[in-house]
Amino acid sequence: MSTVYLRHISGMKGMGALIVLFHHFFYCFYPLFLKEGQTISCVEHIPVVNLFLNGNFAVCLFLILSGYLVSLQCSTFHSLSDYGEAIPKRYLRLALPLLVPTLFAFLLYSFGLFRIHEVSTELMNGMTVDYYQDIKPHHLLASLVLAPFGYSILNGPYWMLDAILLGSYLVMLVHLVCGKLPMGKRILFLLFMLSITYYYHPYYACPLAGVLLREIEIKMTPLKNGWRHLLSFLVFSLSIALCCLQEGVFQFNIHLNALSASCFILSVLVSPLLRTLFSLRVMDAAGRISMGIYVFHWPVICSFSCWLFLQGWMSVSTVTMSVLFLLSAGLIVMLAWAYHRWVEPFAAEFGRKILHLFFSEQQ
Repeated sequence: MSTVYLRHISGMKGMGALIVLFHHFFYCFYPLFLKEGQTISCVEHIPVVNLFLNGNFAVCLFLILSGYLVSLQCSTFHSLSDYGEAIPKRYLRLALPLLVPTLFAFLLYSFGLFRIHEVSTELMNGMTVDYYQDIKPHHLLASLVLAPFGYSILNGPYWMLDAILLGSYLVMLVHLVCGKLPMGKRILFLLFMLSITYYYHPYYACPLAGVLLREIEIKMTPLKNGWRHLLSFLVFSLSIALCCLQEGVFQFNIHLNALSASCFILSVLVSPLLRTLFSLRVMDAAGRISMGIYVFHWPVICSFSCWLFLQGWMSVSTVTMSVLFLLSAGLIVMLAWAYHRWVEPFAAEFGRKILHLFFSEQQ
């Protein structure tokens, strides 16, 4: 099974990872960013600022892009054996690399390095007070197997992985059932599946939305650039407006975020200018390490960032909080780069060897 790689998709994944990082750093320290008498609503509804603090928007973005990429891969399948190989491969591709950040979080907890409870108390931030309490060795064992199914005791952001894994299986099912149908019938079946999964939960509909966006992209290929720019501007503006409509980045509306992320991705897919922007080397580089940023950022914030804050050598100001963020982000990027450079390739090769034991006859 070939791996599909598109630089503009990678760039959007990189943006999503950075949004999650911004969101959780703000989530942990937000009282420090507010002046006396201010409430959090003073920043939640500012256009674009709202988007870059909206972690749930990034979650929907990841899920939709995941469905889009799996759809591209499924279009290269030629037999049932391809699907039979893809199902366990998808699980292994998530599970094996996650062993490292899972063990990393467990060791941080075991050595008492998580300091988020002290920061929660000092800042009177009730939203972060319940993290990393009463973790036992069996939580580690369970996480090593169940993390791709959203088991998030050791690493909070793992909760969304079940929608990525199970959503990718839904995408495979859609392609298996209607991949050979004419486009019109394919879209009708896809809309039917979207309505069912959306009723169940929007997160499981998001990967199917990625398939629909792929169909729309194909349909719009003949459009001239002028129409593409106009359509991109309209759906991009709608994406920003939908983010601002919800109550707040901590009281988010999943339905609005799913629609907003879909519009955002569509604006990039149809616009040559935005595709070029998200294909820039810096965006692509962020995309390549996006999974590493996602799985390491929360343990680092809860340990290193909180520890730095508690040292007391920094007076609380915009400058010092910016320094704290940059130091934290630097460590997260280094861990993410090492994860991408060594862990993911080793896990991919190990996964191929496991699959070879079961699919050697077909290969």
